[in-house]
Amino acid sequence: MKAWGRFARHHSKGIQERLAWGAMICGGVSAGIFAAPNLHFIWIGLVTAIAALLLQLGRLRLSNDLPPEAKKAATKKFLDAAERMLAFRDSKAEVHTYCHTVDCERKWLVPFCYGGDWRPNVDQKIPLDNKLFVIVNAFDSNGVERRGLKPEERDKPSGVPIWEKMRCVLAAPIRDFENANCEPLGTFSLAGSLSLKQLGWDTVEAERICRILASGIYELLKE
Repeated sequence: MKAWGRFARHHSKGIQERLAWGAMICGGVSAGIFAAPNLHFIWIGLVTAIAALLLQLGRLRLSNDLPPEAKKAATKKFLDAAERMLAFRDSKAEVHTYCHTVDCERKWLVPFCYGGDWRPNVDQKIPLDNKLFVIVNAFDSNGVERRGLKPEERDKPSGVPIWEKMRCVLAAPIRDFENANCEPLGTFSLAGSLSLKQLGWDTVEAERICRILASGIYELLKE
């Protein structure tokens, strides 16, 4: 394991790039399949499972020894891939991806990283007792949650600045979905500038992809 640790530290950048490219390639293929409703949905599961497997294999051998900043960089690349996977149905759509981790007292969801070049005006943690947030509901339920937001709901005072174009949110806990007793490490979420239906996020397939993406991030972050 020490040898693996030295190898991981020396080659961490290359490892992150290969994991991210693997996820993006699988994501692109998955998106193409998802956009062609005549094809059997089992292929979506197969392709996204490959993406999760790539991350899992990398994590099992290497990421235990990666420093925190390398894990954050790898997670960001994975969020970048997620934006490409789930924003393909409308070229006018603006989609942002988020990763929040829970604090040690399990009272707050703390921003860990974001996909793409976008950043919120304020990096602010989310209290877990604030049920206005979809990510809080996903964390509490330990399952995928989604919500379409009307302007009055989006602008409802929450104590945390909200992206002004947000019209819907899709969120999942960062956990091992194969283990019913797994405690979530945080949340993976996407916010879109169009409705759930317009983005295709109101489907079982989108929920399945969201779960697998969250599972992949879990494999990167777990100790």
